[in-house]
Amino acid sequence: MKREQGFTLIEVIAVLLIIGIISAVIYSSSEGIINSQTDYECETLKSYFSFARLKAMAFDTIYGVKIEGTKLTILKFNTLSLSTPVIFPGKNSATIDLGKEGVKSISNCFILFDQWGSPYDGTTLKKRADISISVNNTNGFTIREETGSIS
Repeated sequence: MKREQGFTLIEVIAVLLIIGIISAVIYSSSEGIINSQTDYECETLKSYFSFARLKAMAFDTIYGVKIEGTKLTILKFNTLSLSTPVIFPGKNSATIDLGKEGVKSISNCFILFDQWGSPYDGTTLKKRADISISVNNTNGFTIREETGSIS
């Protein structure tokens, strides 16, 4: 009797099942990497705003965060018209390139913090309602109106 060569239906189904399981594992782990990267970018940006807020409260003066494009600058205000750029700890320049830190899109803003940590609009100098900032159109955070807390 001559033996037929080839795969049985059970062998083909078993191989397809194994490929499906491996594909699902790879897809789910890569999605976690993407989410953790955007979480990192958001947390990094929050740290810049927290730094300015805490400096304002610690030194009883106005500090601000200005974002234009992907460039972020932390400013200390001596008077409302005179400001001095502040170097963030661990950085070597007063202007931080958010693009190098993975932030691809963020809206321009200019937010000041007073000596109590409350946020103000840097252009109109009026107290701001809750400020929502979106990072890379996926994650974001909110600066609360009265307390300036960042969540």
